[in-house]
Amino acid sequence: MPADLYLPEGDNTKIKIYYSGDQPMEVTLSKDGKKIEGDTHIKYTVFDEYLIIFIKDITKNDAGTYTLSVKNDSGSVSASFTVYITGELTQMFYSVYLPVNYKV
Repeated sequence: MPADLYLPEGDNTKIKIYYSGDQPMEVTLSKDGKKIEGDTHIKYTVFDEYLIIFIKDITKNDAGTYTLSVKNDSGSVSASFTVYITGELTQMFYSVYLPVNYKV
């Protein structure tokens, strides 16, 4: 299960989550139960074996429970992690890679 993440307010970050299974797979990301469609603030890119989430100019509104759902002909699986927002940015760049392996 993914770990909780503590991200500094005002930062830009990327989160990489691994999964595996037979193609084709339908991969979706939601926050607090609402599907993330992608915009200039939060967007994600789906690859064959992983997903990268990009969050630009993190605010307190980015705190919450994020859920990755992966579905194919064999079934589906979901995993959630919680994002907490800490004080303002103290570093120039900070990236989080969240290795999570799921097989569908």
